[in-house]
Amino acid sequence: MNKKDMELFKNRLEEMKKSVEGQLSEVAEKSSHGENVYEAKFPEFGDTEDENIDEVTTFVDRLSIEENLENQLQEINLALEKIKKNKYGFCESCDKEIQEKRLEAIPTARWCLECKAKISK
Repeated sequence: MNKKDMELFKNRLEEMKKSVEGQLSEVAEKSSHGENVYEAKFPEFGDTEDENIDEVTTFVDRLSIEENLENQLQEINLALEKIKKNKYGFCESCDKEIQEKRLEAIPTARWCLECKAKISK
């Protein structure tokens, strides 16, 4: 992969990171337990039984969303770290170059299609 393409992927990953962090800030707050660790916000709707039920339901939804977004952020950060180390775009299993079309579809891809198929079995 040439430098120009690498820079394009880096920019795309940085945009993805901003988007995920923005989404995370809507449902969670950064935790004091480490960088890129979040805790879902508990909503405060009121004191009635219905409002309490809504609070718990919303919180459970936020927990799921927060976990998913945190995982996405972790994958993005890993890809950005690989770019810094000039290891981006290479399969973690066989070390072959990952097809550019795959990276265009999934910029955080860690495995080539062959290895991903083996892992998914």
